[in-house]
Amino acid sequence: MKSKNLVIPFAIAVAAALSVASTSQTAVAKSKRVLFNIGTAGITGSFWATGGQVCNLVNKSRKKQKHTLRCTVESTGGSVSNLRSLRAGDLDLIFAQSNLEYHSYNGSGPFKKSGPHKDLRFVMSFTTNRLHVVARKDAGIKKMADLKGKRVNTGNPGSGTETTAYMVFKYFGIDPKKDLALDSKLPSREQSKALCDGKIDAFLYPTAVPVATIEEAANTCDVNIVSLEGPELDKILADRDYFGRVKIPAGSYRGHDKDIVTFGYAAALLTTKDLPEEIGYHLTKAVMNGFEKIKKTAPMFSLMERKSSATFGKHVPYHPGAEKYYKESGLVK
Repeated sequence: MKSKNLVIPFAIAVAAALSVASTSQTAVAKSKRVLFNIGTAGITGSFWATGGQVCNLVNKSRKKQKHTLRCTVESTGGSVSNLRSLRAGDLDLIFAQSNLEYHSYNGSGPFKKSGPHKDLRFVMSFTTNRLHVVARKDAGIKKMADLKGKRVNTGNPGSGTETTAYMVFKYFGIDPKKDLALDSKLPSREQSKALCDGKIDAFLYPTAVPVATIEEAANTCDVNIVSLEGPELDKILADRDYFGRVKIPAGSYRGHDKDIVTFGYAAALLTTKDLPEEIGYHLTKAVMNGFEKIKKTAPMFSLMERKSSATFGKHVPYHPGAEKYYKESGLVK
């Protein structure tokens, strides 16, 4: 799928005050209040903020939609660990990069050893995440090849950031073990401070635009966001049709007055076929009914569209509850 040049900026949405909870099928059956959780990522990223918005809408819709669902968010290691935890039954729903959704379902990429997860189901998608390659300006990194010999943060182990970084390195001829002075594994909340403190020279981070951790770096020290334009990007897009060419718009961060070319993908909300239909249906209905409210809460949501959220980034079957709502509302046939 080729994504359009959507401009979906980012601001931290209200996600605090949501307690963490996990529930089993037995607990769901016995409890009047049906608890379920959503695995997100680090608390400074777009997944965490989006999860907070979803749970807020679900929890506030109980009276109007006549359900007893209670949604909570959980900070996690990111897309890859989320998909593994979902498969193991440790999470009820998760956010994940849509390219990793594809790999999990088909048993490819980082999921080759575990094999296909054919029980994976799509609920909806939200922001279009873009790969940011952020470097401290005095490190002299103006193109991807300049990362060689540098200290680069590629994300915590098990994250979608790490998987994406290593994939991109292959196309640009960079061996993280041989070519980097340091392959740093800091979580997203620590990378901006480390960059401006001179502990790392650059970091890769696929996320919405603008995102707090990159705003922090750009506002604290002078940074350069590297463009991926060139034959390597063309090859990535030709090989992997779940990515699309997108831009980080001029003015998204301090010191950047030109568009930056990169690639992007959907941030997908996923579950398994075992999630009760009731949860999938009421969650989808609550979010779709609250669409305009979400769009006003933060710049990252401002250009979201209901039709796009129902279809963009879908590489696996719909969850029955989500599909039921989409058909009722005419969003899908």
